Amino acid sequence: MEATTECAADPRGPRGPRGHVELIDGWLWSDGPQQCFHGVMTDLLTTGLRGAAPPALRVRRQMTVVIDEHHAPEPDVMVVRAAAVRGADQMHFLVRDVLLAVEVVSPVSEARGRDTKPRKYAAAGIPHFWRVEMAGADDHPVV
Repeated sequence: MEATTECAADPRGPRGPRGHVELIDGWLWSDGPQQCFHGVMTDLLTTGLRGAAPPALRVRRQMTVVIDEHHAPEPDVMVVRAAAVRGADQMHFLVRDVLLAVEVVSPVSEARGRDTKPRKYAAAGIPHFWRVEMAGADDHPVV
């Protein structure tokens, strides 16, 4: 992962030289390729949460959460208020509408997934956070 440039949040979400970026502390961060574990866990969590969510909530994956002009992270999965979903062209959610942020930790995002983003989410008032990692000799998922 590399910091690409300093900038401020665009209302449509971070924009940078690469497609998948996050704005943290005023810097755009771009992840490299993800491990299979990351994609599988993101898919499983998205599917499971969608099946369990009541009508007042929606589950989204890898969408920008605008916290302020210097912070617009992109949780791997999140649960938002249904009223905040505006349409298929929507590119971000406001932090006040996010009830759960989920990060699947991988080698390219380890420091941010374990430390930086949980602190940012908590400080911004997101009430729930899940971190998912591989653990043990058999690399099983742990929440």
